[in-house]
Amino acid sequence: MRGQVIVGLTLHEDWTDATPKFLAATYVRPKTKSPSADGREYGGFIVRVYFDGQLQDARATPPELLTLFPAPDQLAPSPSVAR
Repeated sequence: MRGQVIVGLTLHEDWTDATPKFLAATYVRPKTKSPSADGREYGGFIVRVYFDGQLQDARATPPELLTLFPAPDQLAPSPSVAR
């Protein structure tokens, strides 16, 4: 059984004002202590924040995950986003 990620974000925020906005995410694992059938186990998490395609910040636990799984400083524009 896989864990579940729950993300809380208010979509009606005023993104034009400069006050901080907060994003909360919760990772919920099954209560079973036995390993998954395919050998997976929880290894940590990475959170990256992009604004207008530019990486603004990144955090990970454990921090080494940022080195093991690097990400681009810029994202390619999505073809579905109209500008």
